[in-house]
Amino acid sequence: QKKLGYNCGVYELKRINNEFYSFIKDCENSKTATIVLRGMNKNSMKEIEGNIEDAIGVIFSLWKNSKIVIGGGGFEIGLYRKCEKIINEIDNDKKRLITKELNKALLCLPKILCENAGCVGIEKIRKIEDKINDGNFEFGINGLSGKIENNKLNGIVDAICVKESYLK
Repeated sequence: QKKLGYNCGVYELKRINNEFYSFIKDCENSKTATIVLRGMNKNSMKEIEGNIEDAIGVIFSLWKNSKIVIGGGGFEIGLYRKCEKIINEIDNDKKRLITKELNKALLCLPKILCENAGCVGIEKIRKIEDKINDGNFEFGINGLSGKIENNKLNGIVDAICVKESYLK
């Protein structure tokens, strides 16, 4: 009762693709939800299921730690630019080379975002770098429009815990 709720209004038994499902609806104080997936074939179902699991993972991460950063690759490009300045101060040639290569990896995500938005990655990255050099750290690629925009105003954000995990 703590999770499902109480005083449920509707109980239905439905048959979907030779499987029976119970639907309990309109419960007071419910803390559960069900997502029924339907797809063309097993491959598309697995892809949809994976996407939903990813989305739920992000929501859970935000629930644990609600800190966010601006999305659309601007965070990575800004971090890349900051690290570039520090790399030149490293005395040891081997450490400098390793750090330089690791720093290049920061641009992978913005390049992928640009390609997925149908843009030439390196051109957009340079434009975002120009905005960041002007002190506008809120800019990045808008994956829907393919344009460089103020992602803070557009609500395009990432959970900081996701950034922390891949930077570790």
